[in-house]
Amino acid sequence: MPVLEAAKIVSDWPTDRAVTDLIALAETPAARIINRCEDPVAGKLLSGIAAGEPARVRKILEMVTTERAGRLLDHMSSLAAASALSLPTPTGAVRVLGQADDLTATGVLLEMKAPSAAGLMMVMDAERAAKLLGQAAPVAVADILRNVPSGRRQALLSGLPEPFRSLVARHL
Repeated sequence: MPVLEAAKIVSDWPTDRAVTDLIALAETPAARIINRCEDPVAGKLLSGIAAGEPARVRKILEMVTTERAGRLLDHMSSLAAASALSLPTPTGAVRVLGQADDLTATGVLLEMKAPSAAGLMMVMDAERAAKLLGQAAPVAVADILRNVPSGRRQALLSGLPEPFRSLVARHL
């Protein structure tokens, strides 16, 4: 069946059925079908797949363009995106988060365990990292920064605006 036709069929199915059928396919055909779906549908499908197979979602996100992967993250649940992006190789995750909007990226970071989020903060551009951290609660930011080596932690802290920086420092 042609990919475009399969994408239309999957888009019309209930999400749980579509997810089950996509999981039954090999990763490359599943990625091709998801890539042909509209962003909201594709994001919902990836969220469903991530519930049981986050590594598969990570591979699918790496098969599409970084720009497309960022748009798909915007339509995934924060928890599903975090489960897929908290897997090893943070550089790829940072590229994908770089294409997602700020609220999505912050939501993903906050759903991750602090050490995983800290791993992304280590390889993310300091300005972008500080911008995302600035949208979170000071306690959550401190929890993430506790897992970042002191030199990088200081650089990220200095990128936060006052008085927010002082609030975060209080919790470190």
